[in-house]
Amino acid sequence: MANVAGKKTESGIPVVVRKSRGKRKLTDAQVLDIVKRYTEGVKRGALATAYGVAHGTVTAIVNGKTYSWLTGIGGPKLAAA
Repeated sequence: MANVAGKKTESGIPVVVRKSRGKRKLTDAQVLDIVKRYTEGVKRGALATAYGVAHGTVTAIVNGKTYSWLTGIGGPKLAAA
């Protein structure tokens, strides 16, 4: 991977590189496709089989437990005022 520290996109937005703890099995595009297909009614088990991941992985994605930075699902909980 090229060194992108301190670099910005053409529109001036800083480039963010997320480090994972291990090698990811899914690309960003696949994660977004899983969410899209799930909202269209495809079952989690069928998605898990199609992408070669565990049922729990798909469940975590569609519930916002993982990849929430990408999907916009879930996110930090705010304390009641």
